Amino acid sequence: MKSDGKGFSSAISPSGLWASSHWVVKPGEVNDGALQRANKIKSLTDDIEAIESLIEEVEHSIDETKQAFEASEAQKHTAQNALAEKENQRSQIKNKLSLLGMQKEQQSARSVKLNDELAKQELMLAKEEEQLAQLSEKLELQEAQILEYEVHIDEVNTKREENERTSTELRASVDSLTSQNHELALKKQQFENHQNLYSQQVTRNLEQREEYIKKQRKIAKRASAPYVSRRNSGSRASVSARE
Repeated sequence: MKSDGKGFSSAISPSGLWASSHWVVKPGEVNDGALQRANKIKSLTDDIEAIESLIEEVEHSIDETKQAFEASEAQKHTAQNALAEKENQRSQIKNKLSLLGMQKEQQSARSVKLNDELAKQELMLAKEEEQLAQLSEKLELQEAQILEYEVHIDEVNTKREENERTSTELRASVDSLTSQNHELALKKQQFENHQNLYSQQVTRNLEQREEYIKKQRKIAKRASAPYVSRRNSGSRASVSARE
């Protein structure tokens, strides 16, 4: 059994077969000497070490290449995102320019409409001024009528005040009669209350009288009971004596 210090082990059989878990070396001719086989083994061992070193370098190069590729992919992704963002900004700017163009056209059309509307408003203003003059004349007539109405209102207010005074006097009279009516109703209620109290008192007196009569009867019965008892006892005693 033989190990090269890197985790690889191999074995040599008595027939000269040299093998490991990854390779096999057949023995030479019968006339090969032990020194030749040892030299061949050393040569093969050096070749294996060189190949393993080369494999490590290749693997390291592959790792570096992968890292560079991943960095390039990240840069590519970043550049694509930046490009997409620029394209989006460009699209937004185009949309804004298109919108501004449409707004400009709308403003032009609106300006034409406003001019037409202004001409119509001026025409209507002239008509309204004419109507205002007519209304001013009507207003003067209305003011004259209002003055006449105010004089009539003063007369009506005077009559209303007289009617209010009369109404106040009548209310005072009604209040007086109402007060008298309340006093009479109160006296009537007091009289009815006294009458009810008198009736209740009479009823209680009658009840007390009946209760008194019942008590007198009970007393009379109790008083007569011993006499009757003594008579009965005497009768029983005489009968017994006779026997």
